[in-house]
Amino acid sequence: TALPISLVLCQAIVLNVAINSHNKALLTIMVSNQFVELKSNAFKRFETNNLFQISCHDMRERFHYFVLMGIVLLRNMTELGWNYDHLLDFIPIFLGVWTSEVAVDWIKHAFILKFNHISSNVYDQYRVTLSKDVIKRRQNVALADQMDVVSRRVGFVPLPLGCVTFRVVVSSIRLTGLAGVLLCVTCYMCLFALKLLVSILLLGKASRSWLGRDARP
Repeated sequence: TALPISLVLCQAIVLNVAINSHNKALLTIMVSNQFVELKSNAFKRFETNNLFQISCHDMRERFHYFVLMGIVLLRNMTELGWNYDHLLDFIPIFLGVWTSEVAVDWIKHAFILKFNHISSNVYDQYRVTLSKDVIKRRQNVALADQMDVVSRRVGFVPLPLGCVTFRVVVSSIRLTGLAGVLLCVTCYMCLFALKLLVSILLLGKASRSWLGRDARP
């Protein structure tokens, strides 16, 4: 467990250094490195099962990047005293990194579909597969366990990312006294309610996708 957590922490540190460095060479290398992924996948032979694995990897990678950028933003805003002007400076950088990630994935999938003669309707099948994972054990397990099925399907391990996020939040936001305790309890209850809401919405979306699978051409 310690090794994956250390790797996630190192990724956050590298991203933080790249963003805060006066010389943007490291950030440029990180962005351009995404095009290596495009080169290594665009002209290879893929079946639908391989494309499903790539789609799951891209989905997991986008969420990973999103959380890392949130961690870096939190640490920087804490060090800069939550200055709104500095927030405006960071937003274009984060949008650039995120946009490059999405654009490279979009181009990569377009090339794969084109050169392997795969219909774009295959993504509907992938959505149905993930929807089935969510609802297939609906009568037997809790909502959290249903989400674990999907996590295993896409290869997402939340513990390292969660540990690093928790450590950064605790070190960035100082709460003392009774007011701090009440605020922590309130935030925990809000996050728990949000988790239940998202789980219910995902279950409803998965059910509609699964029931409507036969209506698609």
